Amino acid sequence: MQIQVPARKIIVIQIISLIVLGFLVYANTLGGKFLWDDYGLVRDNAHIQSLSNIKKIFVTDIGAGADVKSNFYRPVQILTYALDYSLWQLNPAGYRLTSILLHIAVALCAYWLVNLIFQNYWLAFLSAIFFAVHPIHTEAVAYISARADIIAALFFLLTFIFYIKHVNSGSNKPLALALLFYPLALFAKENSLILPALVVFYHYVFRSRLKTRALLFLLIEAVGYLLLRLAVLKSQPLVLSYNNEFLHARLPGFFLATGEYIRLIFLPFNLHMEYGLKIFKFSDPGVIAGALMLIAALLCVFKKWKNKIWPFAAGWFLITLFPASNIYPVNAYMAEHWMYLPSVGVFIAVSYAIISLHKLQYGRILAKILIILLVFYYAYLAARQNNYWRSPLLLLERTLKYAPDSPRVNNELGNEYAGLGDTQRALAFYQQAIMLGPRYKPAYIGLGNFYLRMDKPAEALAVYQRAAGLFPDSPQPYVGAGNALLKLKKGAEAIKWYEKAIALQPDAAYIYHNIAVAHFSLKEYALAVKYFDTAMKLGYQENPKLEESLKPYRRRSE
Repeated sequence: MQIQVPARKIIVIQIISLIVLGFLVYANTLGGKFLWDDYGLVRDNAHIQSLSNIKKIFVTDIGAGADVKSNFYRPVQILTYALDYSLWQLNPAGYRLTSILLHIAVALCAYWLVNLIFQNYWLAFLSAIFFAVHPIHTEAVAYISARADIIAALFFLLTFIFYIKHVNSGSNKPLALALLFYPLALFAKENSLILPALVVFYHYVFRSRLKTRALLFLLIEAVGYLLLRLAVLKSQPLVLSYNNEFLHARLPGFFLATGEYIRLIFLPFNLHMEYGLKIFKFSDPGVIAGALMLIAALLCVFKKWKNKIWPFAAGWFLITLFPASNIYPVNAYMAEHWMYLPSVGVFIAVSYAIISLHKLQYGRILAKILIILLVFYYAYLAARQNNYWRSPLLLLERTLKYAPDSPRVNNELGNEYAGLGDTQRALAFYQQAIMLGPRYKPAYIGLGNFYLRMDKPAEALAVYQRAAGLFPDSPQPYVGAGNALLKLKKGAEAIKWYEKAIALQPDAAYIYHNIAVAHFSLKEYALAVKYFDTAMKLGYQENPKLEESLKPYRRRSE
C-alpha cells in the first residue's frame, strides 16, 4: 500500500532542505578574509561605520566612503554593509554569513516564483536546489563585494512574485508590495532595469492581459531611479566602458560568453575572476557555438508550445542576461556573477527535462539517480571552489593562471605581497602591471605607495608625477606626490600638489588633513588648525596626535 504524503508537508520538507543544503555548501566561506574590492567597499569604507550615514550612502557612489571615484550607484548594497558593520564591525565572517543567508533567501524566492507560476512544487524544488548549490554562484556568494547580484535578485524576484499575485487576484495590496520592492532592486544593481521587459514577456507567454497601470508604475520607478542616479553621479554612464569599441566588435564576445555560461552550468570547471575586455572574431568556433545557442533559445521562445515552461525558461534566461550583452558597453565580455539571475531560467529547463524523464516508464530510477548525482556534484564543486575565496593570495594566484595579462590581477598581487613584506615579489608584480597596462592608474598608485612604505620617497614622487601626467583629472597622483614631498621635508611643494587634488575632489576629508599636516610641518599653525577642522567637519577620523599638537595653537587662533 502506497502512503500519500500531503503536499503541504512535502513543501515544508523541501523548504527546510533548501535552507540546510544552501548553508552547508557555503559554510566553509565563513573563515575567509576580506579580499579584492572588499577593502574599498567594506574595510576602508567610512560610510558603513555608522547608520547615521544613510543619507550619504544614498547621495554618493559606492566608492565615496573610501574616497574612491566610482560610476556605480548601489546604495542598498552599501546599506547592507552598514547593517553588517553595526553587528560585526570588521569581522569578515559576519559579512559572509549575511551573503549566505541572502543567497538562501533568493533560492527560496525562486522556489516560490516557479511554484506560483506553474503550480508544480517538484519543478520549483529542483530549480531552487540546483540554484542554491551550483558552483557558478560561488563568486556572487563567497565574494562579499559581489553581494549586489544577490540583493538585486532577491528584490527582483519579490517584485515579480507580487506582480503575478496582483495579476492573479486583482488586488492592489500585492501591487503595492511589488512597487515597494522594485526600487530596492534598482538601488541594489542596475540590471534590475530590465524587469518591465520581463513583465511584458510574462503576459506574452501566458497570453494574459497586460496590466497597463501596474507596468506604468514600474516604468515610472525605473525612470525615477535613472534621474536620481544622474543627479548623484552627474554625467557618469551606467557601467564602465568597453575600450570604446563599436557594437560589431563587442557582440562576438557576448556570443562566446553565452556558450561559456551554458557550458559552465553543465561542466562547471575552470571558474575564475577577471575575464577582461577581450575582442573576438565572428569566425571563432566558440563565438559560432554561442550564437547557435542564442538562436535556439530565441526559437524556443517564439515556437508555439502547449507547455509554457520551455518558452518561459528560455525567455527568462535571454531577458535577464540582456544587461550583460554588451549592446550597452559593460566592463568585461563575461563574468560568472552575471549568471546569478539568468541561471534561474536554465535551472527551470533542466529541472523540467528531468521531471519529464521521470514520467517515462523506465525513466523513474534514472531521473532519481540523476537528481542525486547533480545535487552532490554541484554541491561538492561549489564547496571546493569556495576555498579560493577564503584567501586573497590564493584567489589572486589562481586568477593569474587564467588572466596572466591582466594589469589588475598583477597589481592586486603586488598589494598582497607588499602587505606580507615580500618586497621583491611586490615590486615585480607592480612593474608587470604597469608594463601590461601603461594606462592602468591603480598600478602607478600601488607602486608609488609601495615606495613610500619602503621609505623611498624620491622614487615614489617620480611614479606619482608620471601618473599625474597620464591622469590629470584624478586626485590620487597629486595626493601621492604631496605625501612623497612631505617625507622629503618639502612641505610648501607638498601643499601645491594637495591643492591640485582638492580642486578635483573638494569634499575629500583626508586631503584637507594632509594639508593640515603640511602646514604644521612648516610651523604655519593657524592654517594647520583651519584645514584640520575642515577635515573633521567632512568626516575625517580624528588624528589624536595631531589634535594634541594643535591644542595650544587652536587657543591662539580663537
